Amino acid sequence: MTEMSKLNRPRPTFSEMSQNTVIIKVDGDHHSYVIHMDLLVFYSEYFKSAFDDPETFKVFMDWLYAQKVLGERDGFWTYEHPKARDKHWLDARLAGLYCFADQYEIFQLRRAAMDAIYAEYRHAGLPPYETVIKAFQTLPHTSPLCKFFTDIYCIRFDQMCDDDQQRKLRRLLPHEFLLAIMLKHAELKGVGYNRDLKLCDYHEHNSEERKACEMERGIGDTSTRPSCEPGPLSWSSPQ
Repeated sequence: MTEMSKLNRPRPTFSEMSQNTVIIKVDGDHHSYVIHMDLLVFYSEYFKSAFDDPETFKVFMDWLYAQKVLGERDGFWTYEHPKARDKHWLDARLAGLYCFADQYEIFQLRRAAMDAIYAEYRHAGLPPYETVIKAFQTLPHTSPLCKFFTDIYCIRFDQMCDDDQQRKLRRLLPHEFLLAIMLKHAELKGVGYNRDLKLCDYHEHNSEERKACEMERGIGDTSTRPSCEPGPLSWSSPQ
């Protein structure tokens, strides 16, 4: 949108604005301001881009107020959302949430999204190529989510699992993803392929924090067996 077209847009009036508000914190936690979202995005492209994906923002609001991510209710992943049984939809939402948290440097949300993605694939399955492509296009290639996708494909991939749609997407897979898999294969040749994926490998903490996290969460490692099937429909919360 050009600067002139922005000037020609009518400013939202109080009666027309939705009642959705956001809290802006300035100078750490010393000053907080509650602002109507419609007004904020009218003047700021920065905030408009943050709220462009309403589904992701709804999940962000759930996390902000309840510290729970999509599908998590009372400590269990229940797939209550009507679209949550569509695996591609669910993967896109969780990956979008991680990318949102990374872009706006919300570390706790990024970790919560990583926990949810890990839990979804704890026992079986692979993220669809659309999700992998989005992650590598949006995130630094060294990000924990990109590393997780690389690791899990390196260990579990079976070409017979790809349907026609997924096979068509193979040519769009990012070079960085394919290179990372090649290098990971070379690394695993020295230690063998019976290697579990450990959640804390994707948590961005130091050794002492890792020990505390592992003790607190008590989550087992993911299975290394190849599988075309999605993971279980419920899981015990890592919290």
